[in-house]
Amino acid sequence: MSAVGSQAGTPDYQTAQRPSWSALPPAVRSEVEARCGSAVVSAATQSAGFTPGLACRLTLADGTGVFLKGAHETTWPWVVSSYRTEAATVVALPAAVRAPALRWTAEVDGWFLAAYEDVSGRHPARPWSSADIDVVLGALTRVAGALTPVPDAFDAPDYREEFSAFAGNLDGLDPRVVPADYAREARRLADRVLRDAPATTLCHNDLRDDNLLIDATGEVRIFDWNFVSAAPAWFDLVGLVCSIAGDGGDADALVARHPLTNDVDADLIDGTLALLFGYYVTAAVQEEVATSPWLRRHQRWYRNATWSWLCSRRGWDPSGVLSLG
Repeated sequence: MSAVGSQAGTPDYQTAQRPSWSALPPAVRSEVEARCGSAVVSAATQSAGFTPGLACRLTLADGTGVFLKGAHETTWPWVVSSYRTEAATVVALPAAVRAPALRWTAEVDGWFLAAYEDVSGRHPARPWSSADIDVVLGALTRVAGALTPVPDAFDAPDYREEFSAFAGNLDGLDPRVVPADYAREARRLADRVLRDAPATTLCHNDLRDDNLLIDATGEVRIFDWNFVSAAPAWFDLVGLVCSIAGDGGDADALVARHPLTNDVDADLIDGTLALLFGYYVTAAVQEEVATSPWLRRHQRWYRNATWSWLCSRRGWDPSGVLSLG
């Protein structure tokens, strides 16, 4: 399929508006330095992503570094909740997953803080290169193997608890945008996944190039484990390949040969795309978010990429959705 345009129409890894280290209250900064056992000599705010929480790389006087995340429980309670989930998830992940290690957590004056291993590396290039596709999709095979079945340490929700609503979003779509017969078929496909696809694997559910790093050894490190659920083993792969499809890559060839998807019924792959489209088609038209000015544009891009790939697989015309911009 052809590319749907530049990646989300967003500036590369400059999408988040976050507080800086210097903006933290003195008591919070003092606690961080005490926990680290060394003074902070420099701090670089990380501007990738779409949430307003603190995310910065700290360099310490002893020459080491940490990656610090945090949010205030009154100002951003939902961010605090997601950061708590992430910390609890990361500490229980098998070593084979190679997520950045959690160093410590703390609560100071209403702030929840989580310090992680500071990993150096690069994000996969966009548009996706064949080399980066190979290394990242290879890593997903390893990760799914380590997280299937869902390890006993996790009490993860079943994916249907959230994804059922995405299927519901496929009802009542404007027929001038999504023809009624397409919408009915998309709903049928989505419902089949919800009915027939078992929740075998702990899935990340938010895999994108900006929460992946390829380190100096060529190993893939996966960040931002905020939204995990028990889901079909192929969910993370299909979600990530949507971005490859949107960049003009041969997504069908990738899923046809990848060990997580090569023996999965094509309708279940299509149903997964229908569920993802059900999320993006609704999220993309919500009110703009002042603290995340690129979020809706990002969601519109993924809506178009996901729909275009599904239409390509089903022989449908995607132009109604693409005309929305």
